[in-house]
Amino acid sequence: MADEDSDEDDLFSNLENDSAKLFGLLNIDALDEQRTAAAEPPTAEEYDEILAAQPVRIDLRRRGIGNDEAALFGTALLQQPALSSICTELDLDENSIGPAGAVALATACADNYAVLHQLERLSLSGNALGGAGMVALADMLSGGGWPRLLHCDLNANDFGDAGLAALGRAVPSGALGSLKNLYMDRNAIGDAGLVAFAAAVSSGPGMLPCLYELWLSNNDIGDEGATALLRDALGSGGAMANLGDLRMQYNRVGDATATALAAAVDGGALGNLWYLGLNDNALTDGGLGELRACLGVGGLPRLEFVTVAQGCESAGSQSVQDVLTHRRKPKT
Repeated sequence: MADEDSDEDDLFSNLENDSAKLFGLLNIDALDEQRTAAAEPPTAEEYDEILAAQPVRIDLRRRGIGNDEAALFGTALLQQPALSSICTELDLDENSIGPAGAVALATACADNYAVLHQLERLSLSGNALGGAGMVALADMLSGGGWPRLLHCDLNANDFGDAGLAALGRAVPSGALGSLKNLYMDRNAIGDAGLVAFAAAVSSGPGMLPCLYELWLSNNDIGDEGATALLRDALGSGGAMANLGDLRMQYNRVGDATATALAAAVDGGALGNLWYLGLNDNALTDGGLGELRACLGVGGLPRLEFVTVAQGCESAGSQSVQDVLTHRRKPKT
């Protein structure tokens, strides 16, 4: 049994293992250690060599890139826009890019929209973009940059409410109309940011029609923000009709969120949801009972996996798991 526990600990401490992300976990201390041990940052010449190779994927993960190096990269992109425009994936995870570096990169792309015009996957997790960096990135997107973007990983960037509100302002422009995956765990997002984001997303029909994964775990979201998301962005007008994976673990949502979730489901929303993460919030057995009742009458028909435990196993969380398990059983 001890060996099994050890294996489980290793599973979640290894950042290379996708299972850690399954539960919205990011080990920030380990990220800091990796930044410290990172390779020497790329030089201007190395950036030129990378782009001259006409890469489909630019992999600059864990390269010790800070604001100055990000600005150099932006300059290199502008010098070879025709070559860099074939790239479909840019990985800048686990560097030290702050607001100034994000502004430099966004400015370079805004100055010439042929730069990375074919980009489908952007990974910026584990940096330090902050609110100002996210505002610059969102402004660049709303201006027409990266119209083919499918996957955007912004985990662990501490951009807060200002950053999420800015991203919301980009949505009505159609900038994120192709987006399928949006990861925003560990960003100090609170109610104000999520309310603003939900209002923007619900400002017209089908604003995020392709979005399938929305991760908001390990933030500071309460009932006000979560209710706005469920009522406005999900329950009204089908702005996110395709959503299949919603994660809000490790926040502070409570029973009002469970009520809003049940209302959204009654209104025909979330019919595609297969994963719902609500564990380690402030739900009581009363709120969990509402979720159980919703599942018991056939709500969330595609749901396969739900996490609802609130620090320790309770009758309410067990009842939710039980009803989901029982309705999966084949009829005899």
